[in-house]
Amino acid sequence: MMNEYLTDVLNQLIEDASLLKQDAKSDLEIGILTGYYQVISKLLNQAEAFGLADDLPDHLSGYNPEDLLNGLHKTEEAGGDACGTKRE
Repeated sequence: MMNEYLTDVLNQLIEDASLLKQDAKSDLEIGILTGYYQVISKLLNQAEAFGLADDLPDHLSGYNPEDLLNGLHKTEEAGGDACGTKRE
């Protein structure tokens, strides 16, 4: 029963975060995405600590929450800010 609940919540959070990441441009959207990352990471870590991770579906037990944050700040590295505005 608990694993079905955990699986459902994680699936919903990952889906919502993935949709947000597709269009995340503003600092607010990136901040919200970071919040999703924190929550998903915490849930997966707690599932592991309480021995529930082995019963999660493969797509969740092997999920890497850091993938949500990968590639968000490429514009900053190129001299722009997170919104793509070029700094001079």
